[in-house]
Amino acid sequence: MPLPKDTYLEFSLTARRTPGLARNIRRFWAAACSHGQGGIVTTEFKSRSRWSCYTRRPSQARRLLKLFGQNPLRGVTAEIRRLDAGDWRDRWLHYFRPMRFGRDFMVLPDWQKKIPPAAKHCRILRLDPAGAFGSGAHETTRLMIRMLDSLKGRIGSFLDVGTGSGILAVAAALQGAREVWGIDLDPVSVRAAKKNLKLNGIQKGKIVCADIARLPVRKKFDLVAANFISADLITHQAKIAALTAPGGYLAVSGISRRNVPDFLKRFQPAGLRLRKRFPGRSWAGFLYFKGPDYRISTRRCV
Repeated sequence: MPLPKDTYLEFSLTARRTPGLARNIRRFWAAACSHGQGGIVTTEFKSRSRWSCYTRRPSQARRLLKLFGQNPLRGVTAEIRRLDAGDWRDRWLHYFRPMRFGRDFMVLPDWQKKIPPAAKHCRILRLDPAGAFGSGAHETTRLMIRMLDSLKGRIGSFLDVGTGSGILAVAAALQGAREVWGIDLDPVSVRAAKKNLKLNGIQKGKIVCADIARLPVRKKFDLVAANFISADLITHQAKIAALTAPGGYLAVSGISRRNVPDFLKRFQPAGLRLRKRFPGRSWAGFLYFKGPDYRISTRRCV
């Protein structure tokens, strides 16, 4: 049965902090993310820690609980809680704090009006996640901003596939992209992304609710960003490559470091070559380039 509007399920792991705990927790979440889950929120208490993720799909929450049952961790408690709109909003109000994002930005929650001293030399990026993935805290999102930083000043048009909160579209626009697009399957994410573009005064953005598998290729972009799990990147590689303009770039993240060898073997989109690797602690990102002569070389191969 689908959940009411603006209602979420929280799947969380809670435990007392002990030596080796963080490593074991990271292993569990790496396995969970290979099953399609991302966006982990860590909460520190006096002597305990809680790792949470949020979903609107009961089947996803049950899958995570089953996965934990198959790989139990000593001293760790797993639970699923239902969060109604007020509970969800209160969680973000309490735990979402200002943070540096890439070289240029300080992400500030929309409800925090006071600019912290640490933001003195940063560009302010206002954000209200509103239930969407992409607060800027997750390592996969931070890898994406590193790739965006590396192309600063060279991007005219930008597409974010699976835009979530729209944080990357906002960053691209603030860095000078003349046109930014975002697509997402989740209507909650689409509403959040539209709101965040507006919060940052961006009028040139377009956010649509769409499935990448069914999206017609009517326009190509200087930079296409895709931050989702390896299996989905591999499945949709032809489409995201087709959306990348000749002379443009494709940035991908969401690849667990243990999956990198298999990913690089299977992710070989036509016309693109790997330009640079962006390793993280638990995740990896890759920047690809599509040569300006791609159409000619394709025609010769036919």
